[in-house]
Amino acid sequence: MIIPAALEFVPQLVLISAGFDAHRDDPLGHCLLEAGSFAQMACHVRDMAAKVGAPVGAVLEGGYQTAALTESLMATITALAGVGTAESMAPDPFVTSRVAAHVGHYWTL
Repeated sequence: MIIPAALEFVPQLVLISAGFDAHRDDPLGHCLLEAGSFAQMACHVRDMAAKVGAPVGAVLEGGYQTAALTESLMATITALAGVGTAESMAPDPFVTSRVAAHVGHYWTL
């Protein structure tokens, strides 16, 4: 849902606030992401930026479990460097409608 909005916006620069506290092993985030999850997000951002010809930058923001932070950061950098393929999955109707409610009035989705 976010990628179509970003493509319509046509950014001239894509900046990633790279926080990894959503990793399943992080003591603060209480989320279930893994290093591969961050790599997948990076692949999608990389491909979107390539479609609009925008450079990508990233700033390390957070992550409080050293091994998880290291693994996730390396997975993200590797993906941004061109390794891996952005994989799609069927949208969750509940999540899609919530996202559309927040960003849908700014862009055609």
